[in-house]
Parts: sequence; structure tokens; C-alpha cells
Amino acid sequence: MKIGISILIMRDFNIWSNGLNQNILFLAQTLRASGACSDVVLINCGDGEFPKAQVNLDDWGVRVVSQHEIGDSLDVIIEMGGAVDLKILV
Repeated sequence: MKIGISILIMRDFNIWSNGLNQNILFLAQTLRASGACSDVVLINCGDGEFPKAQVNLDDWGVRVVSQHEIGDSLDVIIEMGGAVDLKILV
């Protein structure tokens, strides 16, 4: 199963600035470790870039993609940190 979790990455984003961002990362890690998911991505609903200096996502087995890149490649989308464009969901 391929799962995407929304996250709102804006300018000056800091993964450690609030609990929601941390929970998104921990959920992604948990889903990867479950063995039920072949791919877990963070869907960036903002206009910023994930600061690689804060967390090496390769170590977590997760990558960040733009919401316009996902198309119909995911089986499940979990909206947590940002609203995914409705055009993508239908």
C-alpha cells in the first residue's frame, strides 16, 4: 500500500516547532515500520521546501513530494498538516 500524509511546509519551516509536524513524521515512520506499506510520502501542501539540515528523511524511509506530483500514485491520503487540493482527490 502507498500512503501519503499531508504536511504544510512554508518558508522558515521547522519540523520541531510544533507537535503536529513531529506527529506527522512519527506516523510516517510507524507506517513504514509496519510492513504494510510499500511507500510512505509526505505531501507538501505549502510553498516551502523541507529543510534537510533538520532531519535526514532518507534515514526515516520517507520523502517529500509536491501535492501536484502525486497524481493517482497513492492508495491512501491522510490529511494531517495541510489540505490537499480537491482536484487531486477526485
